[in-house]
Amino acid sequence: MVTADREDAFVIVDGLSRGRAPLTLERVAPGAHTVRLQAQGAAPFETECVIRFGETCAVEAAL
Repeated sequence: MVTADREDAFVIVDGLSRGRAPLTLERVAPGAHTVRLQAQGAAPFETECVIRFGETCAVEAAL
């Protein structure tokens, strides 16, 4: 689950645009993934999320 304090934040995972926050991504392969959120007029937020088989990763961003 990816959430942000702005509803106009775009969610980019591993360089691919996935939609706007809030967003739930399903069927993400296990491993390390770069999660970036961008919104007009705000500094981007970027973090790494490591997903293990059968687990989830939550990202909460303040832009």
